[in-house]
Amino acid sequence: MAMQTDRLGAEDLLLLADRIETDRDVPWRTLHQRDYAIGRQCPQGRDRERLLYWLRAVQGNADPGNTGSASPLGDRTLGWLILALVALAGIAAMTGFLLANAHGIVNVLWFLTLFVLLPGLFCLFSGAALLWSMFGGRPPGFSLNPARLVVQKAMSDPRYWQDFGELVRLALLRYGQDMGIAFILGALLAYLVILAGNDFSFVWSSTFEFSDASVLAFADGFSTPWAWLFPGATVDAQVVANSRYHPAMLEMSPEQLRSMRNWWRFLLAAMLCYVLFPRILLWFLSRYQYRARLSAAFTAYPGADLILRRMATAPVVSQGLSTQEPGGQNPGMREQDGVLVVSWSGAIVPEEFADYPEVTGIPSGQVLPAGLSLAEDTQALERVRGGPEKLVMVVVKSWEPPMSDLADFIEEVAAVASCVVFLKPLPGKPLDEDALADWKRFAGKIRNRDVQVKLLTSMDEESTGGRGVGS
Repeated sequence: MAMQTDRLGAEDLLLLADRIETDRDVPWRTLHQRDYAIGRQCPQGRDRERLLYWLRAVQGNADPGNTGSASPLGDRTLGWLILALVALAGIAAMTGFLLANAHGIVNVLWFLTLFVLLPGLFCLFSGAALLWSMFGGRPPGFSLNPARLVVQKAMSDPRYWQDFGELVRLALLRYGQDMGIAFILGALLAYLVILAGNDFSFVWSSTFEFSDASVLAFADGFSTPWAWLFPGATVDAQVVANSRYHPAMLEMSPEQLRSMRNWWRFLLAAMLCYVLFPRILLWFLSRYQYRARLSAAFTAYPGADLILRRMATAPVVSQGLSTQEPGGQNPGMREQDGVLVVSWSGAIVPEEFADYPEVTGIPSGQVLPAGLSLAEDTQALERVRGGPEKLVMVVVKSWEPPMSDLADFIEEVAAVASCVVFLKPLPGKPLDEDALADWKRFAGKIRNRDVQVKLLTSMDEESTGGRGVGS
């Protein structure tokens, strides 16, 4: 039964982080064999699909119906409940506004302000934030955004907010569009239902001396987007003149009252054009941007590139033994042929290799010096980039503190090959826990790279079973 891997959710980021952290204590050879076996079963596809397939496999999720990320909200019930409450708020706002006047008089200017211009301004802010994020900027956040309630529930683990702040902000933008659509749909529903059962007169008035011509010019310009398609949703000069209103007016002719009603199509078209349609467009764009950033964060997570390399390259065996792959295929490659050893600051020389099983059998031609001069480092990096080796073992003196030049060198190495830092302890003096923890923290800070830290084990320790700390 094939595994479904096309649904990537925000929780998969944490699953990947936890799995990579767990794998730090697993021997590299075991990881390579496991991941290559998964890679042979994985369908060809983009890095995201392959990495997600790997995650499902190592998590033991073979059920196609259980993808681990069925709902980006994390809790569908809460999401739908909040959207329903927002829609009710839209219904309540429109109902209260229309029924506020006992005589059924609705001020067009106030209607446009509350239900078109103000929501349209929020759409404009959301669109600017989304465009800013699409061009590489950090999407802004707003602490009073009600979408934060949904995101806080969906991403309750504090690591989301600490490590994936940009993704969280995009989620706020995305769910904010959901709420904006729910509000305007509720308002539109109340508008149509109330108008169907009540007779309203739409008027305009202002203490400022707005002329009929200026209001008509405003209405014509405002209705430009839909006037060519829905001419019935526009107003003419007669409607504008008849709907000018003053509270002191005692009587209006039947013809004037009928003329006032013609504003309702104009107001409906304004809400659709300037609020609902932009929100729908922003919803699609924010959904696309969120998924694109989520996918990018997933494949760029430190250690993901190493997993993909292990899935794509056949493991090799030690001591001249060839790897026998499933299906009887034999690549005929020795493990020594795929390994480079970098002796940092003279930490180890080829004559000592026989004393350490991790490097036993590595030819001297695959041993590179580094750490003593810039020219030496450059030459070693050129060999790493141009050679066929897939694994680089950097041997360092465990008793010397890690420095920034070593971090820069390892970052360059790990960009093109799997990298393992081997700590060579002083003879007869095992490495203590604090020193090992310092080296692991150092490796964890290598930017966008997964670097393992292990101890070199002497033959004497292996024969007696005393492998020491961090073995």
